[in-house]
Amino acid sequence: MPYQPKRPCRHPGCPNLTNNRAGYCAVHSQEVDNYRDNANQRGYNSTWRRIRHLYLKDNPLCGVCNQTGRITAAEVVHHKDRNPKNNDSGNLVALCVDCHAKEHGKDRSEQGGMKC
Repeated sequence: MPYQPKRPCRHPGCPNLTNNRAGYCAVHSQEVDNYRDNANQRGYNSTWRRIRHLYLKDNPLCGVCNQTGRITAAEVVHHKDRNPKNNDSGNLVALCVDCHAKEHGKDRSEQGGMKC
């Protein structure tokens, strides 16, 4: 069976070629892997999925849109204090995808990097 041709590494400016499915060479694949833990390691495990499901069932509308008079379905449960292990109901808010992106856009501009 023939091999697929190597592709350039996805890391900006890297001249290396790779067969890695993620698209990164050996040097940069380790950097990408170390950059961020997986969702389960960050606290978004089966317990969180159950909490999220129940919270969205009780709060089906986006909290931010609802305050401005728009009716938008909530799809995301956001941690107000940015701690995914603090699942107290007072720390959670149901948001639509756009409002959640805006909320974390604030973090990125303030911190200069990814937050969640």
